[in-house]
Amino acid sequence: MAYFFTGQNPEPDVSNITCRCCRYCGEGCRCIDHRYVHFTRSCFSSDIFTGHHTICKMFSPHRQLVPAIAYEWDVLGGFTGWHPLYLKQWRYGKLDKVVGLIRAKTLEGRHPTDDVYVVPFEDFLNCNIMREDGIHYIDYVRFVRGRRTEKHILGFWHEHEGPGILTYRELEASS
Repeated sequence: MAYFFTGQNPEPDVSNITCRCCRYCGEGCRCIDHRYVHFTRSCFSSDIFTGHHTICKMFSPHRQLVPAIAYEWDVLGGFTGWHPLYLKQWRYGKLDKVVGLIRAKTLEGRHPTDDVYVVPFEDFLNCNIMREDGIHYIDYVRFVRGRRTEKHILGFWHEHEGPGILTYRELEASS
């Protein structure tokens, strides 16, 4: 984190703050209920709570663990001051369009990243993923292993099943 003001760039450089810096990261998350789902992660990652992604509007810095981030957060005025600068400096001025979720309890015979529920990024940003009737996803992407064919020369592919609602009853039944 650097607060350098020059004649060419009068705005501060901002940090790429991740969920891991939040005091709610993990079981106390204000955006999703980690008993049911986690954010997607690389199949090589062992980060269960996937704290490596960008933050939502409910972010609050963990002041004892990341005092420099807490200072930056206070100087910039919180999310409303930090986010426009973050988009400009780290994301080419654009928001992501979607974010993926995986089940906290993997279905039998499946890898955690084999089933991904894609939700709008705006729902993540505004903490609107966990709704009363379940998780409203815009696409369900299922990783399929099968016989190699001309169409699927590697023997695996992704099937897109479209939008739907993942209910908490379904998630509890799979655990």
